Amino acid sequence: METPTTIEIPHPPEEQLPPPQQPPKKKKIHYPRIGKKVGLSDDEPDILNDNSLKFDELIVRRRAALGLLPNVQDPESKQNFRLSDLKSSRFYEFGDGFKTAFNSGGYRLCRSNRGFISEGKYYWEMIIISANPDSHCRFGITTLRAGLDVPVGYDDRGYCVCDKGGAYHNRILTPNTPQFGMGDKIGIGLSISKNSEDKLVGEMNLYINRKFEMTVFTDIDFTKRWFPSLSIYKGATVLAEFSPHWRPEGYMNASTYEFNTPELPISVNMLLAAMRSFSSSNLPPQDIYDAIMVALTPIYAMPY
Repeated sequence: METPTTIEIPHPPEEQLPPPQQPPKKKKIHYPRIGKKVGLSDDEPDILNDNSLKFDELIVRRRAALGLLPNVQDPESKQNFRLSDLKSSRFYEFGDGFKTAFNSGGYRLCRSNRGFISEGKYYWEMIIISANPDSHCRFGITTLRAGLDVPVGYDDRGYCVCDKGGAYHNRILTPNTPQFGMGDKIGIGLSISKNSEDKLVGEMNLYINRKFEMTVFTDIDFTKRWFPSLSIYKGATVLAEFSPHWRPEGYMNASTYEFNTPELPISVNMLLAAMRSFSSSNLPPQDIYDAIMVALTPIYAMPY
């Protein structure tokens, strides 16, 4: 029997692999420090320019209104109930003493300047006063942490009804609410009370042309403050009536709600004055200094 022939197959030369690459280093976020660099790299400009701070006054006011600056009073807390330019997307245009809102682009969030967090029954109306065939509107409530560049009801921080029918909370559609259109008076009745566990909860009721339609949402968590809100898509104008002449029995106009926010020690004007007169050789008190640090934090480094 012949012995099988063994054929040696030469091994190919070892492949010369490039040295293993290190994972890319995460860019370190440096929070603002007086006299230091701010941003992602040392190439970015200093926050000090000729010993003065560089800042956008409107951003400071908006962050104060959104409750993002420690110990700084909401600049809208003493205003009459109306739509808010500071708590809403910058894409909105307001008219008639902040009673009307217009948006020409995609869905964005618009809030009122005051919100609810205590027991009671409150009512307001929204009216679409102009629109085009592509326009849509949503009306409801949001917290201060709802996204500004999405419609009401997109996340768990909002509840809404839609002009084309249906209601949304956290992107989940409840399909059984009626449609409404231009000229209809869309009433939102918010009823807040304590449940059997002594927890504040609310329900949102829908009225169309001052006729009760349905209870849309229940068990809304009122340990958070909720603000009347709307979202407009492509070219509609909405009139917000927080003191309508009619309201359901047992309800109060939203405008009568006392905005019971705690008094905080720093006003926005006080903060802005400290920022304008800032000197690295004469630092402000610690609480104002801390608020300045958050006011100067780049948006990508904000916790919200």
